[in-house]
Amino acid sequence: MSYNSPDKKTVLISFILTIAGLVLLFFCILGTTRTALGQGGNLILIFDLVEILGFLGIGLIVIAWIYLFLGITSS
Repeated sequence: MSYNSPDKKTVLISFILTIAGLVLLFFCILGTTRTALGQGGNLILIFDLVEILGFLGIGLIVIAWIYLFLGITSS
């Protein structure tokens, strides 16, 4: 397995996907905190939306790092 320096496009796409995933996770944490404090409206609806945001955020981060790893290990 050879390790190469990834091109700028691969790094940029991975960086953007990671930032987008972190933003979604931030909104997930913010929504969970607001729901726990009772500041949310419909508890069930908000909690489901928050879970979806969290899973999307984690998924984006995982995809970004796999994409970056494939860019590094491609020969």
